Amino acid sequence: MAPTGTDLYYRTYTCTGCESQVDGVGGRWACTSCGTTSPYTPPPEGWQSELDEHVGRDGYVGTT
Repeated sequence: MAPTGTDLYYRTYTCTGCESQVDGVGGRWACTSCGTTSPYTPPPEGWQSELDEHVGRDGYVGTT
């Protein structure tokens, strides 16, 4: 299942390998304790247009 809405932001997850608390963004995380990583999920529909709204033409955030 692709991340949606609030899943696109920084949050804490529980590692499926060792149950440690790990931080991640967009549903993606990696556990430094056991090496387990989140399963791959494709980007949500419309992710490119949302990114384009926040990144300027020259590739820097906050520029136009």
